[in-house]
Amino acid sequence: RRQEEREDLLTTLGPGFAALLDSLTIARSRKHIKAHYAEEMARIGSFPERLPPINFSPPISNERPEFTFQRVAEQIESLNFAVYKPVSYLRADLPEDLLRRYQVTTAQLEMFSQGDRETALAGMMKVNFLKRLESSCYAFRETLIRTIERIDNSLTAIEFELHGINDGLHGNVVSHTDDPDDDTELEEKVKLKHIDLEQWGSDLEADKAVLVGLREEVDSILEYKDDKLEQLVEYMADVYGQEMEEGGAVTKKFLIFTASSDTALYLYNRIRNRFPSPEFAVGCLTGSSQYSNRNDESENFERLLMDFSPKSKKRPADCQRREIDILIATDCISEGQNLQDCDTVINYDIHWNPVRVIQRFGRIDRIGSRWDKIQMVNFWPTDDFEAIVALRT
Repeated sequence: RRQEEREDLLTTLGPGFAALLDSLTIARSRKHIKAHYAEEMARIGSFPERLPPINFSPPISNERPEFTFQRVAEQIESLNFAVYKPVSYLRADLPEDLLRRYQVTTAQLEMFSQGDRETALAGMMKVNFLKRLESSCYAFRETLIRTIERIDNSLTAIEFELHGINDGLHGNVVSHTDDPDDDTELEEKVKLKHIDLEQWGSDLEADKAVLVGLREEVDSILEYKDDKLEQLVEYMADVYGQEMEEGGAVTKKFLIFTASSDTALYLYNRIRNRFPSPEFAVGCLTGSSQYSNRNDESENFERLLMDFSPKSKKRPADCQRREIDILIATDCISEGQNLQDCDTVINYDIHWNPVRVIQRFGRIDRIGSRWDKIQMVNFWPTDDFEAIVALRT
């Protein structure tokens, strides 16, 4: 009963609670621990040896070599980003005091001019689109779909305004990014009657045409073969195959990190089909969802972690639940979790913050690991992406 209450409490508190505890905990380096906690290490166990990282850099599509990051970047640079900046289309005949009020309200910081904001927004959205593509073709497509839907809603609002239809829903437009993993949105509320609707509508249509073309290309890639996904599956299958050849039961566990919740759910749906139950138990954790392919199991945040790393999480010895072999997660668990029953962390995408990559590996690089050696596997983007955003540096 107490165990169930603990699980319910941790589920209610959510992943942010672990991050809070981590920020209040005194951190000690590996060198400091080895020098001053030798007796404790002898009791619990030492740090595992870090093997050299394994690095992959698959193309977006071997079948569509022309679909490169550089080409996508050029397409994105041609966008007006009209749906994100309706303030740029304010009518020139508006009273000066109204124009000034929009300027101050949307700038947030008076030091930024309208041109500065638009340049910053265009650059941010360009990188956001490319980072989503670097994460997975699926995440990129989902971003395209959400952005196209937002454009369609804006075009509908324009039609309502031009025809004098006031349903109480389309009088204002709000500008912000369409990334579900972005919590730094800057919203701009603008009344449609203050906008040059003809120019805004024209630029929206032009942007939609570019985005629909990109979506159709990505659709064709996903319908045929996702080369990055295939590289991941091949690596995992080789590791599991080697274990089986050595005559032992499958004991390897994989912790797969991604910065995108869309990519996490995509990987979960694909990997559970490639590594099916009951031979393999696959779980997925994002900030808002928990899944596994275990039959008739109601999942929650703490239970999935406990079943993935039962020793480090001190799961009761009499627990009969199937252990999780493969856990796919966003960075909601990159801090404050002991998951050293696992020996391999796979970075399916590379977070823009290098500290986050270190934190991911830190989930298994801990005292008391059941493994003598641990492995990091990185999926790097291709060189043309590097030339655009310089992720490695």
